[in-house]
Amino acid sequence: MPAVFDALAAANGRSVHSDMIVRGGASLADWYAEGVVGRAMAVTRYDVLVLQERGGLLAGGFGETAQIGSNIAMRSLSTLARNSGAEPLLLGTYQQVPEVSRWQPYLERRAASEAGLDNIPVSEQLQAGMRIAPRGEWIAEDEQHPGADLTLLDAVLVYRKVFGEWPEATAFRVDAPMFARSGEFMPPSPVSLPVKASEAGDGHDYSSEVLGWVLEAASHESNGEPPEPL
Repeated sequence: MPAVFDALAAANGRSVHSDMIVRGGASLADWYAEGVVGRAMAVTRYDVLVLQERGGLLAGGFGETAQIGSNIAMRSLSTLARNSGAEPLLLGTYQQVPEVSRWQPYLERRAASEAGLDNIPVSEQLQAGMRIAPRGEWIAEDEQHPGADLTLLDAVLVYRKVFGEWPEATAFRVDAPMFARSGEFMPPSPVSLPVKASEAGDGHDYSSEVLGWVLEAASHESNGEPPEPL
């Protein structure tokens, strides 16, 4: 997603650089405890720190202790970001089941508010996108991870939050590895853990049509209020 964000920004005349810290199954509490984010921010001057929690954790999928640990980590990482001159943001995760998806923005907004940072909801925007373009590449072939269009949706939402405006619906190419079902991760490093290019493909072309429907989905408003009980 950071590579898609950088390419999207470049297509709109903006020069940016993003790094990614990622490991399958890791939580924000893991990253804070390991000190990787702090080491990255000690060597690079970032303007924004985008946090994203492990999917399902804020919905209680990994227990109350994990939820509490996430809140502590978010507060700590937010403080770390601000002390380094960066704005902290919480990028939402998603649920594919509509009834469950309606809870996601509320849970994330509540967690972000408690940690003192802004929230970027995603789940209901994804639901809107799947209605607008049912054949879009929203979910990867493993039926769990983001597909190319959901990755673009994330990038568009972060772009709007960072720059205060929507990008133009212009075709562009991402010259970076994209997630594939067989993707593997490199051992931890201070700044990023890139997916092996040989396992993840050679990049992706986004058409103006795809960006158009992703922009339409991204403009869907989530009120963040608790929905009716399941």
